[in-house]
Amino acid sequence: WTCRREKILVRAHLCENMAQQSEELPTRTWEDLTEIVGRGELHLLQRNREQEKVYMAFREEVRAKFASVDDYVSNKVFGYKLQTNAEGKFFVVRPDPLPLVHVFRANDFPYNTAPGIEHHLLWASKGDISEDLVRTHIAEHRANYECIFFINPPHLQSIRGIPHAHIFSRPKSH
Repeated sequence: WTCRREKILVRAHLCENMAQQSEELPTRTWEDLTEIVGRGELHLLQRNREQEKVYMAFREEVRAKFASVDDYVSNKVFGYKLQTNAEGKFFVVRPDPLPLVHVFRANDFPYNTAPGIEHHLLWASKGDISEDLVRTHIAEHRANYECIFFINPPHLQSIRGIPHAHIFSRPKSH
């Protein structure tokens, strides 16, 4: 049931995205982010049309060169070494045993937010990401910022093999 429900949600999300392509996507304010994340309506968080075009072109380039997008992210985020498969595509060689590593970094393809709002990701090399873990990294990396975060649910993940959370922040002076 869960898998079927997620497929239905993804189809509904895709239909909504196609309908929105004819109109300009809204720039999300801090108040918008607070409401959207609070209600769990995460499908409303998107890149603007131009950002999405750049993102999709980049994904296609990655898919042409790497065995998977996960391999690309594992190399870029965690620094795993690359090898080439029989098709000439790169794949990562994960250490064995795989250490637990968390990386907090700016999102290369941030969602469409108002100026002054930053979009970061917390990546985990394995396992799950908890709210306590996200709060610990926020305290370490964004101590002087107000933050809103969510742990990306599987049905919305574009990078499915690597657990991650999204963190939006702005200076506390607001």
